[in-house]
Amino acid sequence: MPPFDTALCRTLDTDHPLGQVPIGSASCPALAAAVSEADRLGTLAVTWRSLEARRRGQRSTGRAADDGFALDP
Repeated sequence: MPPFDTALCRTLDTDHPLGQVPIGSASCPALAAAVSEADRLGTLAVTWRSLEARRRGQRSTGRAADDGFALDP
């Protein structure tokens, strides 16, 4: 696949921007962190979780993902 040349790709320093889309309970801290550690955008779905479960998931993902991640509220 040929590389993309966009402002986003240049900002992220990548030829192929990829991310993981959170899908309900299939989204977990370990998956979001693993995707982030692979230099992609890992995302944790938190819409259906209680506030405390959101906080636990966010802390857990944050400890495992050095490169950051996204929350899907």
